[in-house]
Amino acid sequence: LAPLAPHLAEEVWHHFGNEDSIFNCSWPKFDKKYLQADNFELVVQVNGKVRAKLQAAVGISKEEALELVLKDPNVQNYVGTRRRIKEIYIPDKLLNIVVVD
Repeated sequence: LAPLAPHLAEEVWHHFGNEDSIFNCSWPKFDKKYLQADNFELVVQVNGKVRAKLQAAVGISKEEALELVLKDPNVQNYVGTRRRIKEIYIPDKLLNIVVVD
């Protein structure tokens, strides 16, 4: 607020009990740990077409992601009993399942 309304910001700053001017204070420091998420949106594709978007934990392995994806009913409609040829996993982003009839 100080750059836009300096007089008001100075009054509020002193009202909160600060003795020095708000313009003599340093900018707040950031901490990278607060910028990292615990979950991410896993995009699920079957034969290259998006079939689901699921929430998964960051750092999940390919096997755990595949287990999570195969439980989803929408993915089951497209995979079902069809033979899986390949699973392409991009960590913390995408899982693509290639199937044939």
